[in-house]
Amino acid sequence: MSAAAESARAILLSRTRFGDSGLIVSWLTDSHGRVDTSARGALKPGGPFAGLLDLFRECEITFARSRSSELCTLREAVLLRPHDTLGRSASAIGLAGHFCELVRGTTETGHPVPDIHRLLATALAYLDDHPPTRRALHRFESRLSALLGVASDTETAAHALGRLCHRLPPGRAELLRQLPD
Repeated sequence: MSAAAESARAILLSRTRFGDSGLIVSWLTDSHGRVDTSARGALKPGGPFAGLLDLFRECEITFARSRSSELCTLREAVLLRPHDTLGRSASAIGLAGHFCELVRGTTETGHPVPDIHRLLATALAYLDDHPPTRRALHRFESRLSALLGVASDTETAAHALGRLCHRLPPGRAELLRQLPD
C-alpha cells in the first residue's frame, strides 16, 4: 500500500545529484515546512521533471512520505514561478542562493513556517525586478532573525543567524564585497 500523496506550494532550496539520473531536492513549502524529496529520473531528457527542478523555482509539488525515513518521494511538480530573470546577474544568483542557504540551515523538516516561506517568496520576487544590494541582504537577514525569534538589540541579525545555525553560509563575506549598497 503506497503512502497518501500530499501537495504544497514550494520553493526549491537545493538539489544534489543522486545516482545516474536522480536528484535529492530540498523544498521550503507553505504548509509542511522544509521537505526533502527524491526525484528519480529527474535528469533524464524528457523525464517527468525535465526543466522543472532548477534552483529558486516555485512549484506546486505533490509528494509521498516514506514510512522509514524523512526523505519523501516527489511525484509531481508544476511550475508556478521560474525566477528566470535571476539568471541575468551572478550577484542576484549569489544573493538568492544565500537566502536559500540561510532558510535551509535554520528550518527543520516537517515544521510549517508559512511566514518564512512568504519572506523567501517575496525576496526572490524582489530580485526578479531589482538589482541585488547589501541592503536587500541585511533586510532579509533581519526579517528572518525576527521570524525565528533570535533577533536582538545587542547583536546583528547575521550574528544571531550564525549562532542559530552554527555558521553563516561560507560565501556571505564575498557576496558582501560584490554587492553595492
